[in-house]
Amino acid sequence: MASSDNTAPKGILLKDLHKICENLDTTLSFCYKYGLLKNWTGLPCPKTGCRGIIKLYADSKNVHEKKMFKCSARAQNCYFKRSIRHGPSWFSNSNLSIATILEITYCWVYDYPTKVIQRELDIGSDTTLVDWKNYCREVCSVTLEKENEMIGGEGKIVEIDESKFGKRKYNRGRKVTGQWVLGGIERGSNRMFMKPVEKRDRATLLAIIKDHVLPGTTVYSDCWKAYDCLSDEGFIHGQVNHSIEFVSPEGVHTQRIESTWRAIKAKIGKYGTRKHLYDGYLAEYMVKKKYLSDRHDKFEVFLKLISKLYDPNNLPTTESAQQDGPSNTAGSPTAATIEEETAEADNDDEIPDDEPFDFSDELFPEEEPYFDTSADLFE
Repeated sequence: MASSDNTAPKGILLKDLHKICENLDTTLSFCYKYGLLKNWTGLPCPKTGCRGIIKLYADSKNVHEKKMFKCSARAQNCYFKRSIRHGPSWFSNSNLSIATILEITYCWVYDYPTKVIQRELDIGSDTTLVDWKNYCREVCSVTLEKENEMIGGEGKIVEIDESKFGKRKYNRGRKVTGQWVLGGIERGSNRMFMKPVEKRDRATLLAIIKDHVLPGTTVYSDCWKAYDCLSDEGFIHGQVNHSIEFVSPEGVHTQRIESTWRAIKAKIGKYGTRKHLYDGYLAEYMVKKKYLSDRHDKFEVFLKLISKLYDPNNLPTTESAQQDGPSNTAGSPTAATIEEETAEADNDDEIPDDEPFDFSDELFPEEEPYFDTSADLFE
């Protein structure tokens, strides 16, 4: 008999996070544990010639935490101090409490709908949530950029395809011309790439494929003419003609990448989003699929990804480089542009409320291809 799911580890639950965030001390301990904030307590004062030690003192002038890190040598006229959020950190330049930011991040990881997050966390502003969801997607984008992993290789099969996101809408509201995206998925793994493209010509698609797929890979595609050159570019190329069949006599099909397009389109909505936001949505899907889909501790894993991007422990300890507030060179969250703020909340008819990705195995069949004969499957 299979073991009960109740015995499986569950990671941090939202109720656990609420309890952690009930007071500042436990909240800070949690952030220190995951590298989200720098714990200055006990460090020597970085001011030249000072022998004081940094401690956490009450400070009524601090709007958020009512505490500041300060030098213990106040009697010797050392006035060195640092805010708890001194960055780069995930919490810099935000008017929200550290606890609320942690809870928003948790809800994003677990795909809570926007209206649920607003109600449960008592957040009145749509743009605040839009901003923080974009910050989370930024973590995904930078994680993938730094990783820069190529997929495939000898003996591996990669399915490639392009799909158009967003449909033109004439009856009301703004017109959406759509965005073409080229994607590839390695069979037997969650390794993939997805890139928005302005053209679907041979030069554009081939350059992206060569940047993301290793030579010697078996590449399966449809019969789009831009792929005809793949056999001459170091790949083993198999094709399926979708106007005739879903699986070629040789067993070539691209059903996994097609299933992936359906999953992402369900997230974004049929009218799409602003073109400059597609990268973030695609990165969100790829990171959640690769790093989070099979983990019981999704939130903890994502916090570790955040800490790699916004690492407050990489701050210099000398006085010369100390200024309160984050370094924007690390991409710390700041006010989003007007377009980004309104991209998700613009209009419920055009861009629906967030719905969770479906990471079920049914979307990614390995043995038997899933056939969908709908007219827009191979847009």
